[in-house]
Amino acid sequence: MKILIVDDQHIVRLCLKNDLKGMGYKVFEAEDGRSAWKMIRTVRPDIAIVDWMMPEINGIDLCKLIRKQKDLPYVYVIMITGKSGNVDMIHGLEAGADDFITKPCARDVLRSRVSVGTRIVKYERNLFAKNTLLEKYNQRMQTLVHERTKQLSQIESIAHSGNLCIDIVNEIDNPMAFISGNIHMLGRIWQDMEPQLQKQLVINDENIDADKVNFVISNFPQILEGIHKGVKRVNNIVKGLKKFCYKDNSKPEPCNLNDCIEHSLSLCNNVLQYHIEVVKELDDSLQQVLADTFQIEQVFINLFDNATDAMRTKGKGILKVNTKANGDYATITISDTGIGLSEESGLTADQPTPSNNSVDIDVGLNLPIVAGIIKKYRGHIKAENKPTGGAVFMIDLPVIKVNNQM
Repeated sequence: MKILIVDDQHIVRLCLKNDLKGMGYKVFEAEDGRSAWKMIRTVRPDIAIVDWMMPEINGIDLCKLIRKQKDLPYVYVIMITGKSGNVDMIHGLEAGADDFITKPCARDVLRSRVSVGTRIVKYERNLFAKNTLLEKYNQRMQTLVHERTKQLSQIESIAHSGNLCIDIVNEIDNPMAFISGNIHMLGRIWQDMEPQLQKQLVINDENIDADKVNFVISNFPQILEGIHKGVKRVNNIVKGLKKFCYKDNSKPEPCNLNDCIEHSLSLCNNVLQYHIEVVKELDDSLQQVLADTFQIEQVFINLFDNATDAMRTKGKGILKVNTKANGDYATITISDTGIGLSEESGLTADQPTPSNNSVDIDVGLNLPIVAGIIKKYRGHIKAENKPTGGAVFMIDLPVIKVNNQM
């Protein structure tokens, strides 16, 4: 326990110092209020024994200074004074003094007053520590509330996107059915037309432009096939969008991760094909996992979409997707050559502050749902920035074993 003696009389300081050291306390001393205030800020005593009457800053003013400082641990203040009137004592207590000792001070009185102060200080320090801890918890809770608010906002946005997706699918479905039907009609018409065109060439009709007819006969089937493939491609996209929009509370089932990756890449093809080179290394022997296929694809789509955004400002980028067996787990690695992840924002790709440390993904990156999905199926997901630039995500999901129960 540290005690500061503040008195402008050397003999008083010496007597108090000898007595307190004999009681086992660590003692500091100051000869006026100004030097005492500096020591209080640096030494941080537990108890201050302060003379009432001092030059420059007296005991009352020093006591007021101590009480105004909220960043200081509690200091128990004992005023030494020759005054004994009630008015003076009230004045001292209102200034923040805890106790009084009248001059001359008896050793036993000093011991008892300091002993009381020691108990009060221990209580106040314990309370100060608990309040500090509560303040930290409060700040943490405020941070969690902020993060949860962001997550709910993202979920609401996703729900809105789902409704918009349904509207788009419905709008595309009808004209695509019309186009698809007309393509089949064109195919049947061509089957009838081609023999007639061939016949016109054989009889060498002067009204027929042979070059144009040959061009049509040679290229029309390829043109028709190209249109057919395009329609098939659009129908596959619409089918995937329907799956994305209408999937609801399905139960976990055996899930082929490689197929999920392929399907997710096809859904993202519209944004990937223009400036992203996709490199796939998929392990064909990878065991299945027990999960909702739709939710796993949702994870990949989000990661591919964020990687695309991260690489958009850097010209052509490379997206690498790798799967491999890893004991009881299937490991999926997704890396890009984008701007990297921000540690402050919890793995966000839109703030280019680099972080070379591997971090568990909990919040941020507008992917709290991604983390929730992976953890839901007893998996793990981590991310880090690569030394060469860009980010890499590592996902582990437990594979299905005989009699394995989720």
